[in-house]
Amino acid sequence: MMNHVPVVSVIMPVYNGARTVKEAIDSVLTQTFFNFELIICNDASTDETRDILDSITDNRLRILHNDNNIGGGLSRDRAISQAQGFWLAVIDADDTWAPERLETLLSYGDEESNNFLIFDDVFECHDTPSGMRQWKEMRGRYAFDGNGFDAVGVTIEKFVCSTRLLIKPLFPLCWIKKYKIFHSTKKFGEDTEFFLRLMMYGIKLRYVPKPMYYYRITPGSMTSQKNRTNLMIEVLEDAIENFTDRPSIQAALLKKIALVSRDDQYMPFIWALKEKKFAKLFQLAGKNPWLISEFFHRAAQSLPYHIHRLRYGGRTRGIR
Repeated sequence: MMNHVPVVSVIMPVYNGARTVKEAIDSVLTQTFFNFELIICNDASTDETRDILDSITDNRLRILHNDNNIGGGLSRDRAISQAQGFWLAVIDADDTWAPERLETLLSYGDEESNNFLIFDDVFECHDTPSGMRQWKEMRGRYAFDGNGFDAVGVTIEKFVCSTRLLIKPLFPLCWIKKYKIFHSTKKFGEDTEFFLRLMMYGIKLRYVPKPMYYYRITPGSMTSQKNRTNLMIEVLEDAIENFTDRPSIQAALLKKIALVSRDDQYMPFIWALKEKKFAKLFQLAGKNPWLISEFFHRAAQSLPYHIHRLRYGGRTRGIR
């Protein structure tokens, strides 16, 4: 247990993460910035996760064990309730950080201007037998009209309309306490929902064009992908009600919903193709001709992914 107040509280929920959690923890404990606490909430794991956590000795590490499985969002909330730092950072138990990540993000925020949510780029990585293998940057240096070097302010409209809403930011803990913001029990999209609530209360976004968060691509089933689409639409629809005084943000949310909703029509087409249900395939294509061009567009986009994955033995993330 630390005997002083840390600058940053790092939050990590974990459930049955025995294969990856030690690597995630090590990437935090070896940061070039030292004044932090790492709070891990073990969500009633049934594998060797608890033994691994209990074997680590570092006075910056605090471990909470749930008696029952309550889900990732509520586990994050339990860890956040114990946080003592000025800043809050999040990491998942199957991901890792670059060694300089905390130090770099902190250089773009200070305790005098505590109204920023600071996020960096994400490096998507294949999950291979030899560990994580870097594939590509999720956003790139020039995202959000930046110059490729300096941090850039991001409007909520630009963030909402970006291709991916996945962020793992650094932000002031006081915002959560002041506005009593909690995660929902959704199985997908609860993080996006959480950050959109912070934005509703006025927190500003700042993007650092450097990939320092390493995101492990893990397999996903066709059924879960359909559920994720529906859950994300629900998150975005709920957010519209939170911005009744910001029509431009509502318009951006509606635009994003329209884009996400295309998956509701596209995924049945892909399932029919995979299952060789050609009658169903032609029926869907006849009703929505754009599905054919969408298929070739996505196939071309995913080809580099599959080539790189097969080269290094990465596990597939499922049908796109």
